[in-house]
Amino acid sequence: MPAAPLSLLSFRRPHHAAAALAAALALAVPGPAAATDAALLALVPLVEVYAAGRSSPGFDVAGIRCAGLFAAQHDWSRRHPGISPPSPARLADIDTHLTAARIHREGQGMAIAAAHSSVQQDARRVLGLYQAHFAGRQEAAGHPWDGDRLVRTDSSYCDLLGGRR
Repeated sequence: MPAAPLSLLSFRRPHHAAAALAAALALAVPGPAAATDAALLALVPLVEVYAAGRSSPGFDVAGIRCAGLFAAQHDWSRRHPGISPPSPARLADIDTHLTAARIHREGQGMAIAAAHSSVQQDARRVLGLYQAHFAGRQEAAGHPWDGDRLVRTDSSYCDLLGGRR
C-alpha cells in the first residue's frame, strides 16, 4: 500500500494531524530506511544525539523525532483509556516539526518530492519505534511513559525545540 502523502498531515486542528499521522503510519508498509542517521533507526535520547562536542545530525532528525514522539503519545492515549494525551501545544508542533524537517532536507539539496517522501518514511519509522517502546514500558511498568528517562528527556528537548522552555 503506498504511503499517505504528507499533505494529509496538515490540518487546522493539531489533534487531527496526530491522528492522521498515526493512521497513515499504521497502514503503510515499512520500507527501507530513508535516512541513515542512528537517531532515526533507534531511540537514542535526543540529549545524547545533540550533546556538545559530538558531530550532530541536522535539524530534520530532531524535528522528525519530536513529531514522532508526540504523534505516538497521542495515538497511544486514544487507544488506551486513562492515558493522558500530549498537550495541545505539543500536538500543534507535529506539523511544524515535519514541515521544518522537509524544508531542512530541501535546503541540503534534496528534491522537494524526495524530501517529502524521506520525511514521511522517517516519521513512520520513528512513530513505530516509540510505540514499541511504549508497549514494553506498559507491560513492564504499567504506564507507557511515566517515569521513563527516554520519554522525559526527549519531551524536554522537544519542548525547547518548540520554544516552550
